[in-house]
Amino acid sequence: MKEKMPEIKLRFVDKDRPAFDKIQIKLDTVHQLKQEIEEDMTLLQEKVELSVGFNEPVRIIPISDTHLFAVQTDKSKVNELLAKLEEPHTYGIIMGDFIEGANPGIPDHINNVEIGFSNQIKAAKKIIEPYVKTGKIICMVGTFDGHEGWGDRYLGIDVVQLIADGFTQPDGTELKVLYNGGRLIIHLNNGVTYTQLVYHAPGGGGSDEVNPLGAQRNRLWEYVSHRGDVDGAGGGHWHHRAGVSKEMVFDLKEGREKGHLLFANGTTKGNDPNRPDTYLSKMAKGPTLTPGVQLILNQPERKKGDGKNGEYAWLSYGFNKGEILYEAAKLLDKTEKLQKTGELIEEIIDRSRKPKAEFDRKSSRTKIKDNQFDTPMFENFKWKFEDSGSIPRMVFLLAGARYSSTSFEKRDKEKLFEIIKQIEGNPFEYGLVMRHFIDPDVAKMYSRDYVLDRMINDLSPIVNKDRLLGFMMSSSLLDDRWKKDVLGNVIKIKDSRGKVRFERERKTRLYPGTYIYRAFSKKVPLYLNQSLMYLDFGKASYEFLLMDHLASSGSEFDPFRGLVQARRKALLRSDVVAGGHMLGGGFMTTPDADYVAPGWFSEYDSGGKSNKKRAPLGGQAVILFPDQKLVIPTSTFLESVDTHEALILLKGLRKEEKEKIMSKKVR
Repeated sequence: MKEKMPEIKLRFVDKDRPAFDKIQIKLDTVHQLKQEIEEDMTLLQEKVELSVGFNEPVRIIPISDTHLFAVQTDKSKVNELLAKLEEPHTYGIIMGDFIEGANPGIPDHINNVEIGFSNQIKAAKKIIEPYVKTGKIICMVGTFDGHEGWGDRYLGIDVVQLIADGFTQPDGTELKVLYNGGRLIIHLNNGVTYTQLVYHAPGGGGSDEVNPLGAQRNRLWEYVSHRGDVDGAGGGHWHHRAGVSKEMVFDLKEGREKGHLLFANGTTKGNDPNRPDTYLSKMAKGPTLTPGVQLILNQPERKKGDGKNGEYAWLSYGFNKGEILYEAAKLLDKTEKLQKTGELIEEIIDRSRKPKAEFDRKSSRTKIKDNQFDTPMFENFKWKFEDSGSIPRMVFLLAGARYSSTSFEKRDKEKLFEIIKQIEGNPFEYGLVMRHFIDPDVAKMYSRDYVLDRMINDLSPIVNKDRLLGFMMSSSLLDDRWKKDVLGNVIKIKDSRGKVRFERERKTRLYPGTYIYRAFSKKVPLYLNQSLMYLDFGKASYEFLLMDHLASSGSEFDPFRGLVQARRKALLRSDVVAGGHMLGGGFMTTPDADYVAPGWFSEYDSGGKSNKKRAPLGGQAVILFPDQKLVIPTSTFLESVDTHEALILLKGLRKEEKEKIMSKKVR
């Protein structure tokens, strides 16, 4: 039965709401206006893009976590950071937590803050004002959850934008603020473009002690995976993470090496053990790590397709190291443009005292007590150098040649020969042979003695000049197959009675360590996995921890994790940790040590034949100063040579010679 409609007794005179499709139009209008107003008023940008109008090296100083107006901040380090910006062609990025802020929700925080939040903002504006007016602040980075971010979190006030608001650059544009993780795009005057992801807080990943750049590495991969190529990623926020890395990968699309630069800024707050960051000390964290990251973008003349992308970006940690590198970069830039570098390097070498290395047998230790009949295998060995001035010494860390492998013999061996020739021609350069210089399968080959002879002959130019500091007895030379006879081709043999029989050629066991040691006239120490090498220059000495296989600690994604773990497992303080069996190459510098992962002169094969793959080429090195404790690692052969030449010029030229060179005009 059909339901009966109720009788209408009341009639309402109010208007009904409009249909939702009409409301939707207005909502869309409000949404669009809100976005337009936000875009018109905000200083926040996804990218900051700029062009460089000069040809000299550009230096960039990341500035973050200064925590101005906190009682635990070391103001002298803040002043040192800002003073760098007064030098020519040096620019800063303010990457967050520039001021301390204030949080009444943390009971002891207000007591640690010197002035109120609003006065901190006013003072911060005054502090950066002279640097913005002279064009020395490239940009700032937006707030995170804490400190400056407390204003946004609790009051909806963007403190970083308030600090930046009202400032204009010398070209008339406003001082921009990058989103956390925005891009800084720098078009250099030589036609190269450098792109960096810039964070205050780079998010999750890594750890303070083992993987201090893990968060930056994760963000780099995410950006490359989702959006496109980028040259590096840097950030702050983590007060117990500071350092830099330059990591080489093999670009499968381009068929060449590519470098990525990562950095963690450290902080100026809580560095003093007597004035720690109370928040962190409650979590059993010790003194925080100081700032000192510096990025130098060199601008040599470039040719299209020269395959040298990334090799002219130098990254360092430590104020002293960065200052030395920058002065050297400026000098090399000028001599290169004057086409005088080679001539000047020759002059300096000719007039300098040549270093003489002497193996200190008494201070070295073998694995077992040796005698005159044994070939010594060292687990601790030392070289002493006569005092020969202040010219820095460079040690190439050579690994992964895999003599007899197809990839070495038919593709990559010329790069190794180029490095050997480089060492032979410069008395301030040395080599150290590390893992897998001989392919593991050589042990079972009939021609194994011939392969060893070829390798020995190739290395003899630097052995004869006492420039090979050691030879690692890696797993490929400790294989038990060397102790077995090897069979060759079937040959026809006629005995004394004229009877003919067929036999396979046979060679008896071979001891590769003894063979190599004697061929090198017992001048090159053979060393084992996890050995310590000491280089004593008198005024400065250096300790190396040298690794073969990194066991399960290695990582194809993080080339330094296994090296850090090796040092950690040994509870060891070493200046340089080098070696390993992993795919990547490059270096990482932390406040405690320099880590170097050597590249390859063949295919990477540590994962077995089914996992062979292209790897970054070798050529990594460490540059050591004989007159002060300072290590400068390098990531490629070209970077090694350029950096060493720059430092030879800096240390080898007289003051008046440098002044004369720098005053010359370049066309």
